Amino acid sequence: MTSWLGHERTLALHQEHIQCVYLLDSGVAWAARRLAEDPLWPGGHLTVPAGRIEVKVTTRTAERQELYVTAWTTQSSAAVQVWLDNDGQLRLWHEVRPGLK
Repeated sequence: MTSWLGHERTLALHQEHIQCVYLLDSGVAWAARRLAEDPLWPGGHLTVPAGRIEVKVTTRTAERQELYVTAWTTQSSAAVQVWLDNDGQLRLWHEVRPGLK
């Protein structure tokens, strides 16, 4: 019985992490859309039924914009450093520890 409970807990944590990855992907898409509308958008927060997303635009150059995107669910979090070119195309996706900004 204990092994089964441990397995269930591991599956639940894995599911939460996968949900965070989906939230990160949604956060990058949201940021690309917002930056297309307003190139000086500084970032923001978005709460959805699955969790919470935070985007911070940290660097702007003539070639790219650097973002830090963090996602939280009830039991997990994940973060990525992302570079978007000026057309909103993804150039870099680098997983980082949540909280590194």
